[in-house]
Amino acid sequence: MGTKQEVKHTPGDWGASTSPDYWGGSHVVRSKLPSGLVVAVMTKLPDAEDNARLMAASPNMLAALKSIALIGGNLPDDRLTNATGPKDAELRGGMYVSAREIARAAITKATESE
Repeated sequence: MGTKQEVKHTPGDWGASTSPDYWGGSHVVRSKLPSGLVVAVMTKLPDAEDNARLMAASPNMLAALKSIALIGGNLPDDRLTNATGPKDAELRGGMYVSAREIARAAITKATESE
């Protein structure tokens, strides 16, 4: 991975809501912070609701991917896939389960209505 980059987006959590008259859009993505900052407005297209929901889930998906990338700590990938100790399969299984739970939570956020 490269050098650590500064986050340059509106901090999450974000939420999607219906707002037919807002800037000519049908769905609005807002920060859930007290400011309620508008992040995006989805135009009146057939996929506007799904697009807004997916966009609102973006900070959660980024956080999930970062969490998944950290599973296994500082061990290089070859140590995680080629280890042969007595508990290695059990540890890898635990890591996979954790990764799946994190990923599923992000998928749920992106695909289900609030």
